Amino acid sequence: MHLRGIRLENYRRFKWAELEFPDGIVGIIGNNGAGKSTLMEAIAWALFGTDASRTSKDQIKSIFARKADVCRVILDFEMNGDNFQVVRELKGTSLSVDASVIINKKVSARGNNAVNELIQKTLGMDLKAFMTSFYAKQRELNALSDFQPYKRKELLARMLGIETVDVALRNLRSDKRELELKLDFNRSQLKDKDELRAQKKEKTETLSLLKDKSKVTKEKFDSETSGLKEAEKIWEGLKLKYEEHFRLSQKRSITQTEKQSQKNQLKLQEEEQANLITLDSEEKKLEELLAPYEEIKKKVSLLDEQRIKAEHQKITQNQKKDAEASLTSDQRRLATLNKELEPKGDIEKNLKETKERLVSIEKELEEERNLYMRMEASSKSAKDENRKLESQLKHIEELGPDSVCDRCLRPMGSDYHNIRQHLLNEQNKLEERLQTIEKERERIKKKGQDLKKAKRELEAQKENLQKSSEKFSRLEGERQNLERNVKEKEKTLASLVEVLKNLGEVEYDPSHHERLRKESEGLEKLKQKSTEIVSQLKRLPQVEKKINELKEKILKLSREEKKIEEAIAKLRFSEEEYKNVEKSLAEKREFVHATELTLKDIKHQTEMVKKEIDQIEEEIKNTIQLEQDIKGWEEEQRYLEKLDLLFSDFRVSLIGRIRPTLSRYAKNLFLELCENRYEDFELDEDYEIYIYDQGEKFPIDRFSGGETDLANLCLRIAISLLISESSQVGFSFIILDEIFGSQDTLRKENILNALAQLKNRFRQIFLITHIDDIKDSVENLVYVTENQEGTSDLLLQ
Repeated sequence: MHLRGIRLENYRRFKWAELEFPDGIVGIIGNNGAGKSTLMEAIAWALFGTDASRTSKDQIKSIFARKADVCRVILDFEMNGDNFQVVRELKGTSLSVDASVIINKKVSARGNNAVNELIQKTLGMDLKAFMTSFYAKQRELNALSDFQPYKRKELLARMLGIETVDVALRNLRSDKRELELKLDFNRSQLKDKDELRAQKKEKTETLSLLKDKSKVTKEKFDSETSGLKEAEKIWEGLKLKYEEHFRLSQKRSITQTEKQSQKNQLKLQEEEQANLITLDSEEKKLEELLAPYEEIKKKVSLLDEQRIKAEHQKITQNQKKDAEASLTSDQRRLATLNKELEPKGDIEKNLKETKERLVSIEKELEEERNLYMRMEASSKSAKDENRKLESQLKHIEELGPDSVCDRCLRPMGSDYHNIRQHLLNEQNKLEERLQTIEKERERIKKKGQDLKKAKRELEAQKENLQKSSEKFSRLEGERQNLERNVKEKEKTLASLVEVLKNLGEVEYDPSHHERLRKESEGLEKLKQKSTEIVSQLKRLPQVEKKINELKEKILKLSREEKKIEEAIAKLRFSEEEYKNVEKSLAEKREFVHATELTLKDIKHQTEMVKKEIDQIEEEIKNTIQLEQDIKGWEEEQRYLEKLDLLFSDFRVSLIGRIRPTLSRYAKNLFLELCENRYEDFELDEDYEIYIYDQGEKFPIDRFSGGETDLANLCLRIAISLLISESSQVGFSFIILDEIFGSQDTLRKENILNALAQLKNRFRQIFLITHIDDIKDSVENLVYVTENQEGTSDLLLQ
């Protein structure tokens, strides 16, 4: 795996940066916090996602980016002749994760999970294995040593390929367990063949008995069926007579009912004929009484018109009187309102001026409030800086001149007093600044209080003027309504006078009108009765015709009834005989049906016994086959037992070869870097580091921090070498982050010389440091610089 280049967009301190990775030893130099480690962390984040980040994803996106901007890392590398491009992004305000892998310019995976799965499968390791093998930090050099023995062995097994054997062994033993369960289950399913054969013999005998019983029952069924057919023929003949008798009886009943209905109608028609003859004499008497009807009707109509005109005149006179009174009242109120509305103009002018003064004061008050908040922020910022300076001063005074810088790990020495005096001067400046800010705050506060008082007074004045203005608005509305009402009422009054003039004098006698109306109503009732009688008399010819038709129908129905009676007597049908034959037939049918059900039951039992015999034969066949299968599985079980022993021996042999090789690589590098100060370097079965000093074996924690870091660095490089040699992927880079912090000058030179000799193993060796004195010992330099706005840039030299 060869790193080609990387591009960062809105990733932590990098707003936009791009770098092509050179070969050889590459120094990555910059101030603390500039983003050196961030550059290398971006490689792991592109490959493995958020798990590779030291913070949550909401802190990955640059603080200098806008919400809509995308946080993106694009990593290009070569592996086994293929060109890979991994793109990982954080999008939108929710920072949703997206990723893709492009191999030889074709998209091979898209989506966070799919990319993670493809990368781990392609590299043959997860994030932890990658970081442990090819990414070494000073404060994490002892990460492998700090693991529990079983964890350390598990991680190394996965990194060095032993895990593949372990997986195969686990799968093999899983197959063994499944086969054992399969054998146990199938052995429990085996049945006794002799018992099955005995069951078959018993069922065969039962089948023979059922066949004999079926033969006897069938003969009985045939005999009963023959007798049933003879009885059905007799019943069919009686059934035809029954149906004809029923039809004639129904027809006779219908004819009798129809004849009675015609007689009832004839009676009603004859009664109606008598009533109509009586009405004819009554009609002649009514004609004499209705002689003055038309004349009285005309007089009543004329009096109705005079009554309406008189009522209209009275209503109009009352309306005129009410309109005159209402108009006088409105005119008086209008004069009063005009007098009350005289001061309206002055009030509105004062209200407008008061509102303008309030707006001006509120604007000035808002400006003072903003100024006060800025003073508050300045005061808080100055106090925070002062506390920070006090903390730094206290920390330096506690450590003294012999203390070591917590960032670069160098002693302060002669710079101690200069640093302390600088911090004291900064404190004095902050105190003066705080006093100035406090005075300005008090001045702004007093001015704000004066403005608030003036605002309250103006608001009270505005409220009073507002109430007066609202009162005048209501009065003005009332005046406008009154003016409209006065005009409308003047028009209405003129209209009423005109109506009365047009009506003139009206003469009307109510008592005479009432007497004629009652006389007219009495004649109207007689008129209606006369009309009804005339209408009824028109039906007399129809009634007489209907009477003749009904008499003819009754005579015809009597003749038809006589014919039906003669046909029924000729049929000679006996209902008692019919019912006896029907009952006997039902009994025979029931008996035949019962015998038929018995036959079906015997047939069903026969089929069930046959199926049981077939099932027993199938079970005998399956039992023989299962016995043969069990023999085959038992032989397979013996082979798996032998294969388990072979895999276990192979794993022990493999581990026995890897640990000495890893120990030898680390030993050679360690002895070279410490210039053979120690005699030997060894890894035990748990991969714990031991160093031989003056002929004695000691654990790693017995030595100083520098020696411990050096030993762990050698082990980490040895692991990377071994993986690079054994892996099909072929990793050709290693990243070493701040590994010189605990080493003296000579050790630094030795480490750099040793790394130079590893170039034939690692095509790219990245050294991250803030120490400038390695510049002449590396082939390429990448400067990580900070801009004035706080972002970082990359510069390759």
